[in-house]
Amino acid sequence: MTDPMTLSGNVNDIDTLRIQLIDGSEKVQQQLIPQLAGLGDGGFDILREFLYNRRETPATWVDGKIYQILLHSNCDRTQDFLQTHFPNGVVPLKSDCAIDYKPLQQSLAKQE
Repeated sequence: MTDPMTLSGNVNDIDTLRIQLIDGSEKVQQQLIPQLAGLGDGGFDILREFLYNRRETPATWVDGKIYQILLHSNCDRTQDFLQTHFPNGVVPLKSDCAIDYKPLQQSLAKQE
């Protein structure tokens, strides 16, 4: 059986990417997001952790990009994570007129 961490070289390399994602500038984060997504399960674990830890802070485009990438993944664990922790996306859309923006938000996230 192939270890998914071999894609990044070793566990230390993926830990380094995790630290860079957390501590890096938005420019660094922008470069790391697709790189982590390309690593498979190990990268998705880091992206989920990052998004989860930021759930109480105002969303940025980085959060939106990570949400979008996770939404496009075919991993059941990732889809369950999004449904559990971000059922309405990363940006709460409140309506004074009781309009349900969820279908629009989902279409935008899926780039439909």
